[in-house]
Amino acid sequence: MGCKLNRFKLAQKAASDIIKEVCSSSTKRFTNFSDLKIYLQSIDENELFVIGLDFHVGFIYKKRNKIYFAHSNYIDRKGVMKELVDESIALKSSKTYLIGSVSKNKDLVRNWLKN
Repeated sequence: MGCKLNRFKLAQKAASDIIKEVCSSSTKRFTNFSDLKIYLQSIDENELFVIGLDFHVGFIYKKRNKIYFAHSNYIDRKGVMKELVDESIALKSSKTYLIGSVSKNKDLVRNWLKN
């Protein structure tokens, strides 16, 4: 995508640091799943977000009016998967959420389109 990220070092960081590094400056914080869901209903189609949970990080995106959570599912060691937000045990079990838009990071998108 035209940006240099060391995925090994990035994976060792806290979710807030990952979001600061790859997202636009506008982030949102939620302390319950229902408020997060209300916010997610307003996101644009195909917009990509990084979301940090209590102890986990993944991606959120909307496609055909369905909202998905893509992550490496640690529950029962299922591995990388996408699941509907409403069906994600990992997402629902978090007590805090920090979300930032990758799509609105203009520098990242500009560099990506150059390549």
